[in-house]
Amino acid sequence: MMKLLFVNLYPSDSERGYLLSSYVLKGYLEAYSMQPEDLDVEVSNYSTDSDASLMASDIIRSRADVVGFSCYVWNVEKIGALLKHLKPRTDSCYVLGGPEISLDWIGRRSRQFPSDYYVIGPGERILLQLVDYLRGFGSERPAGAAFWSGGALQYTEPLLENQIAELDEIPSIYLNEVIENDLYEGQEAYLETQRGCRYRCKYCVYHKNLDKVYSFTEPGIPRAPSLN
Repeated sequence: MMKLLFVNLYPSDSERGYLLSSYVLKGYLEAYSMQPEDLDVEVSNYSTDSDASLMASDIIRSRADVVGFSCYVWNVEKIGALLKHLKPRTDSCYVLGGPEISLDWIGRRSRQFPSDYYVIGPGERILLQLVDYLRGFGSERPAGAAFWSGGALQYTEPLLENQIAELDEIPSIYLNEVIENDLYEGQEAYLETQRGCRYRCKYCVYHKNLDKVYSFTEPGIPRAPSLN
């Protein structure tokens, strides 16, 4: 059994108390991973105002084999502070992903953000393949997941056709009851309706390395991925 813990660091001024990304990844892994009965995926939610040492203690007590963080402009510095507490004290595998993670960013900031893997671009398929690789299903690290080896950053660009083009492949976290009801009942709920952009504006990272805008057409009806 592998235990995977997603650590959600949401903005301190948020009324919702969670991020969409970790629950989407949890739902995707539970839908498509090999032998899902042997994979335990949990999500922990914290405000960016939370004390890093206390969060680190919670994460250590979880005894997770893999710990994942979704990095945004509002939480990435707090994640760096967390990793300083965590890396020397655990044998967990740490994975960073999200809009802020790019090859250039890793090259500049890897000392402040020591991680075992960095997922570049849309994370669902890459993380699925990485988790299954770490569980022993497959002999090669997946394209799209960067890592350091011999002092050099190793990275293989994923083929565009192996990225998610039809977003209906992603299960609904609400219809599938991936997210706990008390996180959104009586409050606002996050919904992703599209992703990607054909432009590469210097100030923006939310194109997710996609070549155009991709949209959901049938929310909540997952389609099996083609992992060639």
